[in-house]
Amino acid sequence: MTNRVFPWFHTIISSLEKKAYSHAYILSGNEGLGKRDFSYIFSQILLCSKSELFLACNECKSCHLFLSKTHPDFYEIDKEKGKKNISINQIKEIKNNIHETSFLNGSKDERVERKELFKNTYSDYIVKNQEKSNNIYALAISLKNLEEFDLSRMAYQSLFINHKDDLSGDIFAEYTQVLYFSEGRRFTEQTKELLDLTLLKAPDNPVALTLKGLQYLGEKNLDQTIIQWSKAASFITNEREKEELKIAIKALNNRKNQ
Repeated sequence: MTNRVFPWFHTIISSLEKKAYSHAYILSGNEGLGKRDFSYIFSQILLCSKSELFLACNECKSCHLFLSKTHPDFYEIDKEKGKKNISINQIKEIKNNIHETSFLNGSKDERVERKELFKNTYSDYIVKNQEKSNNIYALAISLKNLEEFDLSRMAYQSLFINHKDDLSGDIFAEYTQVLYFSEGRRFTEQTKELLDLTLLKAPDNPVALTLKGLQYLGEKNLDQTIIQWSKAASFITNEREKEELKIAIKALNNRKNQ
């Protein structure tokens, strides 16, 4: 590994020497500019325990591990063989890694090699297939099941805009749930409005009833929470989920009686 880089990176380097680093960087441009080499150099410097003036020492434990390609805090992903894009599972795996504690000096570095941003791939697909409700719904529910809520929200939003009158109450409820999760488990005005619309369309939907109970719980209205959750439990078919909700209802009743 060398710390020499092409001169067209010097403007970037001058800002990085101040160590005012951002949480992520995207390097884009034509092939042959040295983006890959620069990303490796930058990664090593971030992980080096003795780096100075945008130079890695090449002597510390961190540098030795990096140069031997065994550094526990460096992650690199590329397209799998035969694939056109990086997969959702690859992104989920690297998202899980970033939340783990650093093994060495408190820094973690992740390098993603791809030609297009992951999000843009799905945006393009949604735009091209917006009139094909079955295709968009298949994407929306798949991303929801993978807990990619921001991406799933894009697909459900397209369905809602272009096919609202044809959507079932269950799909309304799924979209509401995705909104709730994508907003960090918060009930924004948009989520509340959609939830009320969902309950008008599907008053017995257990997902919508459970969410309504959560909304009341956030408002400290325990009576309404119990009413909504009790009704939801009567429509839930999954026995484990039903039992979990009954336990929550029992806990609220105990809390009321204290």
